[in-house]
Amino acid sequence: MVAIRPYLIHAAPYRWYSGGEKARHLLCHRLRGLGVEAYLVGPGATNPDWDTPVREPTVTDSRRSIHVLADVNPHAPHHAERVVWWVLQEIGHIHNQFGTCWDGHLEPWQRAYVYSAMYRKGLADDTPVLTMPTCYERHLFNSRELPAKHGGCWYAGHKGASLAGRWHGRTLLPEIWMHGETLKLASREATAVYLRAHDYLLAIDPISHLAIEATLCGCMVKQVLSWFSREQWELHEYGTAGIAFGTVVEHGEAITFNFPADDIERARATLPEAEENYDKAEELAKQQLEAFVQVTQEDWE
Repeated sequence: MVAIRPYLIHAAPYRWYSGGEKARHLLCHRLRGLGVEAYLVGPGATNPDWDTPVREPTVTDSRRSIHVLADVNPHAPHHAERVVWWVLQEIGHIHNQFGTCWDGHLEPWQRAYVYSAMYRKGLADDTPVLTMPTCYERHLFNSRELPAKHGGCWYAGHKGASLAGRWHGRTLLPEIWMHGETLKLASREATAVYLRAHDYLLAIDPISHLAIEATLCGCMVKQVLSWFSREQWELHEYGTAGIAFGTVVEHGEAITFNFPADDIERARATLPEAEENYDKAEELAKQQLEAFVQVTQEDWE
């Protein structure tokens, strides 16, 4: 595939535990795999196994290129004349270190894509999807030859930390505090071993690639609904196999989580489908990426 205009993908340093950063770096790698000229702008650290060259664009580079920015960026770069906003979360939920992010307003020379159909809120209903599955270590994250399970674990993440902080000392769930362990992300290898060894992951983080990775490892997910509704989750390209959904129930000063028994049963029954769903999302991502290049190149001929 030949493209006339190169892509400049604005990204932070590569971090193996950050789905958003991996997605941006992987976008550059996969564009180049299609024979398309693409570079990262401003990342610092990169993944040495990926083809992700870094470029500090000149004014001329900036003006002739297609800039790809995530929704955590507050505004388009100076001199940019063609911008694609890539919404990696729902607009308004994620804020960068300055407390600002893109507000969803599109100038005539800008376009929007969403990482998942579940993130279209605040944008046009037909905003195109460009998903980018980031669990590339399938030799680690799989459900083959699983060890004996050891109960549950839980994860809050930076997005769920404020929720977990408000709930600290108020929860009555023994499965978290008596039998569970806080998932410690020491490395990708350690994370996969940990998830494969546990029966379920209680996901306090509103949404995380860790939940998808858990289902790949045969670890059911109990997802606490907060930012996103069950209906939005149903739109996710990975599907909801292996994921049960629950809500927070307050009892005065105490709280519990309500996960309907029939939904837990559904999640357990569909858990074996998670790997097949992920493979389908991978194939869909390839088609979306080719369409992304064709449309964005033609848009700015």
